[in-house]
Amino acid sequence: MRGPDIAVRKDMRVGDLTSKYKAAQQRLIILDYDGVLVPIASHPGLTVPSAEVVKTIRNLERDKRNTVVLVSNRDTAYYEKYLLDTNIVLVAENGSLHHQPGHTWKSVFKYNSSWIAKVAPALNELSSRYEGTFVQRRKTSLAWYYSTAKNKIAFSELRQVTTAIRALVNSNEFSVYHGDGFIELYTKGIDAGSFIARWIGGREYDFIMSIAESRLDESMFGLFTQSAFLIRVCSGGFTHANYILDKQEEVLPLLSHLK
Repeated sequence: MRGPDIAVRKDMRVGDLTSKYKAAQQRLIILDYDGVLVPIASHPGLTVPSAEVVKTIRNLERDKRNTVVLVSNRDTAYYEKYLLDTNIVLVAENGSLHHQPGHTWKSVFKYNSSWIAKVAPALNELSSRYEGTFVQRRKTSLAWYYSTAKNKIAFSELRQVTTAIRALVNSNEFSVYHGDGFIELYTKGIDAGSFIARWIGGREYDFIMSIAESRLDESMFGLFTQSAFLIRVCSGGFTHANYILDKQEEVLPLLSHLK
């Protein structure tokens, strides 16, 4: 576990990263998906991994010293459509399900998501009230997307919506995350950090790099020491990262140096 937070450094030297990468024999590379490998879109259905993203993943997985983990709130159907043939660990729905090469989807958690059916009507009402918004229901989470109606919904209204969600009868069974253009409800106790902690177990690595965009996925950072490369993309506030990339477009060029 890491100690007290350190000052975020923006002056990451690529040479330092690559030299430590080349010297390592067991590497762990954890990548967020939306906002890291791909830009955040107004509708999640519009996002398709580019040829450059797939090429980057292929280059990383080709080195047998690498264990690459891709983390997202995406569901398993999305992964199966675009990324299932890659030789990396795919983590869906913020850690609730994961897929390792040659295996089926599994979970490291025991969970009960019966709350989703009870809470879904409240979010569906929001999509009826605000034109252009919609709800995505997954196995362990529920999300209301309002990106296309951002200019029509006042901040005060969003705050009221979040307050009302937190006041629902079943609110003790889920956590709430307000992201960029969406509000996600996910089964309590399931997040990227909790998944990584359980999944790693006794594995040891002499090089660790984790790149995340959201506060939710940044929960992974607290698992590692300051010697790891913990990178936040476009951070506007508090972060556990020790490096920052200003924009998503910087991620793939950075990863291209890892050869």
